[in-house]
Amino acid sequence: MSMKAKTYRELKKWLEELPEDRLDDHISILDLSDEYQEIAHLVQTRETDVLDEGHPLMVIKGEFERK
Repeated sequence: MSMKAKTYRELKKWLEELPEDRLDDHISILDLSDEYQEIAHLVQTRETDVLDEGHPLMVIKGEFERK
């Protein structure tokens, strides 16, 4: 079964439904290889070969450097 990728609109709705006391938790992602990763950066991109300029992006590891 194929799962549909989530949108930022769906993420926003989900965040709005979180209890207030959870909003200061770290943003984490579960890799299906059973690894939990924290989001290091929340940015909007410059135009790339893959994404339009201003596309919201969550960066998992390392230092994010804009080119």
